[in-house]
Amino acid sequence: MEALQRMMQELVVQNDKLKAELALLRRAAPEGPVEGEAGMLRAEVEAAEKDVEEAEREERGLLRDLATLKIRLVGLVEKRDVARSKIKVAKGKSLRRANCQELERKLPRELWAKITSQLEKHELFPLAASCFYFREVVREDGKVLRTVVPLLDLPCYDKYFKCYKKRSLSPEYIKWLFEMYTASGRKDDYPQFLNIAADNGCVDVFHWLVSQGCQIDRTNIMNHAAKGGSMELVRFLLYTEGPDLLSAEAARCSAKEGHLDILKFLRAQNPPCPWNGENCSQVAAAGGHLEVLKWMRDQDPPCPWNERTCASAAEGGHLEVLKWLRGQDPPCPWDKWTCSYAAGGHLKVLKWVRDQDPPCPWDGGTCVSAAREGRLDILKWLRDQDPPCPWSEETCAAAAVRGHFEVLRWLRDQDPPCPWDEETCASAAEGGHLDLLKWVRSQNPPCPWDEATCSYAAGEGHLEILKWVRDQDPPCPWDEGTCASAAMYDDLHLLKWLRAEDPPCPWDEESTENAVMTDNMTIFKYLIHEGCPMDLEALIDAAEEAEAYEIMDFLMDLQEDMEYMM
Repeated sequence: MEALQRMMQELVVQNDKLKAELALLRRAAPEGPVEGEAGMLRAEVEAAEKDVEEAEREERGLLRDLATLKIRLVGLVEKRDVARSKIKVAKGKSLRRANCQELERKLPRELWAKITSQLEKHELFPLAASCFYFREVVREDGKVLRTVVPLLDLPCYDKYFKCYKKRSLSPEYIKWLFEMYTASGRKDDYPQFLNIAADNGCVDVFHWLVSQGCQIDRTNIMNHAAKGGSMELVRFLLYTEGPDLLSAEAARCSAKEGHLDILKFLRAQNPPCPWNGENCSQVAAAGGHLEVLKWMRDQDPPCPWNERTCASAAEGGHLEVLKWLRGQDPPCPWDKWTCSYAAGGHLKVLKWVRDQDPPCPWDGGTCVSAAREGRLDILKWLRDQDPPCPWSEETCAAAAVRGHFEVLRWLRDQDPPCPWDEETCASAAEGGHLDLLKWVRSQNPPCPWDEATCSYAAGEGHLEILKWVRDQDPPCPWDEGTCASAAMYDDLHLLKWLRAEDPPCPWDEESTENAVMTDNMTIFKYLIHEGCPMDLEALIDAAEEAEAYEIMDFLMDLQEDMEYMM
């Protein structure tokens, strides 16, 4: 580039000299026809003019080349800057990935497996897609990754809303969901979007959805508005749709979310919004909304409460709420469920309720809650009391279903050990915890099992567990419930494996009925083709109940063919 610019500068200087010499020659050359020396001068001028024209053409060519190179240079500079940015980002990602992987591997693989065991089926795929390490964990845990999710299935969207809290959705995201849904031409679930907007307190989006043709579902829209906490929307619905929208559920939703202003507004109407007192006090206590509870109890008559109120406060770990409830005159009643819910993770609450005079009652469910949540510290404290908190076979089963290996080991190491039964193996199979299942069967004597182990494993798609339990000597027993569970789980590969065994896993009418209830035409056709027993009339009723219209059409045609053949 610099060389070209130097050439341009030299050419410009040379061109200027030629033009100056040409001007001198023109002034010196005589006009008109000339001969001799004058003619030679004229010829020299003409030659100089040609040199100037040639130099100008070369200058123009070099200018074009220079412009082209400048354009290319700008593009190359941009590419260079983009490449440098990508390298910088990639290095940052690589460093963060390395740091994340280092942090991830600080936790034992078994612990990550326990974490995945707590996730719902529809949550596993995004987890596995987030990084290679998590993908390995999910695969090793034997989970089936659901990658084909109905894009425009509102019940599916609703599951994600519940997982990530509906109130966190932005107005733009709700609009995007609506546009994605309407792109299919469907309108049957329009009211769902109004409910979602109301849940999030998105008043502008609510009005926009109405302008797009969404019809208000009068049966529960006020409940969603009360939950979302938008006084503007609550007033709008009340004044435009009428007071018949007021319901006990609307009051419950406002109390649950701690929206005291909306609860007061609803109760100030004439007639006041009804409330189911026990439910209102229960959900307010569960959310730790002490001010809401105080206001409800100050009313005339006060909002009623019951044992579930204290249990809900304990479940949420709201000790101050629980102290206030028990400090009233008369105190809010409690029962064994208060201890049971506290044992799920709130040792401080549990200690306080047991220190009262008389102490809050408990039963075997308290140990079950601690074992299910993997709270070995709470479980040890419970058993150290005098007398110790009771336990039963359900305690081991609760630890097994969540894969809490250390909890189960500790339970069985006690003297005498915590009892177990067939439900422990079934629960381990249900949770997909093969290592734990192997351990309980390796004990002396082994933990007993029955047909429920295979059924529970099939019901959650755990093929590796099924293979292992059937490879034992003697194999774990199975029955028709195993195929029925596989049909319900929507796993054709697993179902085919069950029937390919020698002898095949038995099946009955429940398998075909489950395929209909889950509206799975693929599995249903497989079952029919393979001769699985069926009750045609019961299947038609099931298809109607499940709104499985494609299967219903198939069954109706089959019924007509059978009637014709008869």
